[in-house]
Amino acid sequence: MKYRSDIDGLRTVAVGSVCLAHAGISGFEGGFIGVDIFFVISGFLITRILIDETQEGRFSILRFYERRARRILPALGFLLFALFIFGYFYFPPWQYDLLAKSAGATMLFVSNMWFLFTLGGYFSSAAEYEPLLHTWSLAVEEQFYVLFPLLVWLLAPRGMRALVGAIVLVSVVSFVTSIWATAAYPFANFFLLPTRAWELGMGALLAAGAFPALRSERLAAATSVIGAGLIVGSIALLDAHSPFPGLTALPACLGAAALIHSGATFKTPVSRLLSTKPFVGIGLISYSLYLWHWPPLVFARTWQGDQTLSLPIAFACLGFAGVMAYISWRFVEQPWRAPVHKGGFRVKTVFAASGAVILVTLVAAFAVIRTEGVEQRLPGEVLAQYRAAALRGPTETACRKGTTPETMCLIGKTSVPGPADVFIWGDSHTGALMPGFDVWLKDSGRRAHAVVKNGCPALLDIEMPYLGVSHGCAAHNQSVLNSLRALPDVKTIVLSGRWAFPAEGNRWPGEHGAAAVLRDINKPDLTDNFSVFESGLRRSLTTFQDMEKEVILFEGTPEFGKDVSLLYMNDAFFGTDRPITIPRTSYDARNARVNALFDQLSDEGLIRFIKVADAMCPGQCVTRKDGTLLYRDDDHLSPAGAVHLLSTVMGR
Repeated sequence: MKYRSDIDGLRTVAVGSVCLAHAGISGFEGGFIGVDIFFVISGFLITRILIDETQEGRFSILRFYERRARRILPALGFLLFALFIFGYFYFPPWQYDLLAKSAGATMLFVSNMWFLFTLGGYFSSAAEYEPLLHTWSLAVEEQFYVLFPLLVWLLAPRGMRALVGAIVLVSVVSFVTSIWATAAYPFANFFLLPTRAWELGMGALLAAGAFPALRSERLAAATSVIGAGLIVGSIALLDAHSPFPGLTALPACLGAAALIHSGATFKTPVSRLLSTKPFVGIGLISYSLYLWHWPPLVFARTWQGDQTLSLPIAFACLGFAGVMAYISWRFVEQPWRAPVHKGGFRVKTVFAASGAVILVTLVAAFAVIRTEGVEQRLPGEVLAQYRAAALRGPTETACRKGTTPETMCLIGKTSVPGPADVFIWGDSHTGALMPGFDVWLKDSGRRAHAVVKNGCPALLDIEMPYLGVSHGCAAHNQSVLNSLRALPDVKTIVLSGRWAFPAEGNRWPGEHGAAAVLRDINKPDLTDNFSVFESGLRRSLTTFQDMEKEVILFEGTPEFGKDVSLLYMNDAFFGTDRPITIPRTSYDARNARVNALFDQLSDEGLIRFIKVADAMCPGQCVTRKDGTLLYRDDDHLSPAGAVHLLSTVMGR
């Protein structure tokens, strides 16, 4: 296959946009589409090579995986080795443990699945601290190449029509699935192969000749300009809140395909630009640069305790990544990719070394995980404080398991038989309050049923599309209401939650993640978040009033935008002390509209409104009291914080 410098230049566009987006550089919020460009490039190059080898009768599955091993494992192994060494000295135990777990998943090429099941999404706050988050795309590619070479080997000898037909079928099914999953399963849609295969398939179709060659230089030039425009537009217009991939990924993929196709027969203005030395030079080291760009950014966020990096720090991280990428390319990638006849390593050596890299990584990961991130590097009292704050207790865990009277948890004075007269209902913030509710109920001699579901406050007939249709808040809340109707002894309903987030739709400054979008299934014409919020809340309260229940509603607790317990451990590890506080005025401004609504509902006799600001904000809103952590992350109370709050506002 003829070398094309413009494709190396396109790699620069891909890796550059990813790097700038991940560094938080303004104007490049949509730069994560660089991964989609990589998928199209990879699908094109690999398929072209496979077709040539198959048609010439020299296809070998062993040789294919040998090339993949030479391409992927040496640089990846070098990165992991460096991170394990660096992490021992500079990653706090919690993050060293994350590194080990994701390193094991990375070496088994299942990190995309690992991150899907352990994170709240690619753009979540937790994702910002995962040192190997970016390896999900490697896993998608390698999973694709488990079966794809066999497909080419079986169908290419029968003619391009059969192969093209098979690729079209797979790509169309994948694309349609991705469009559907954008709303139904947004996190799985982002991370998994079935909804990403169409992007690799688009490149494969180019390689298989599915599109007619461009015969006119003017047409090729126009196609290249349009392709570049689609990529630039995607980078500029998309952001973390865009539903992705699905239809929103199509322009960038079409743009990449247009640039590859237009540059195949003519030197277009764009291909000439991409073929210049700066573009080609960065493109040559793009794989190593992709590997190295993310960990320095993660470390910087960990060290400063803030997800938002200043421009000097962000560019310093990228500069360091560039230096390490060149070292990796020059001294690791190049020697291992050299063919045998040019002094490169033999096939047996490649596979033996690959096996050794995988084995050593898995053993190192197991050792770190077994010691919980080599936690003995920190004093025991620090670890005890961290665990007490960060780990969910059995009460909270039990209250997430069921919605029926038989499966929902029972808290409070459970030692004495009798009916529960209190019903606690809410989202994850309600779950965090469970230890406090439990103590309050015991002190008052009462029992309560409790139901908690992340992201689902007690707003009847309200969906949370940003969490995906499959999250099913409306169905969950209806199920809870049905159970409540079956509990006639319940006299009091307690509601709590992170009210300001769904009501306003935006997160606290410094917190990453999708914006909240609410939908009233009974009033689809309502599009303003606050109006939808009020509609759902009033529907709930009217229903409870008709059932003759007393409703106690707790004000939302302060949000801080920084993970309190992790920053506490980081401070202990780095020898710093950065207690987190915010002004009371900031809290009041954040909750002004919801609290005004709650005051109105209280005046109407629909709720008894319990304010928590004075308990959590004595002057300033604080995250520690007498040295004890009151928060487990940036907005959920710790068990100690929950007990402190409930004992203060409800008495003991």
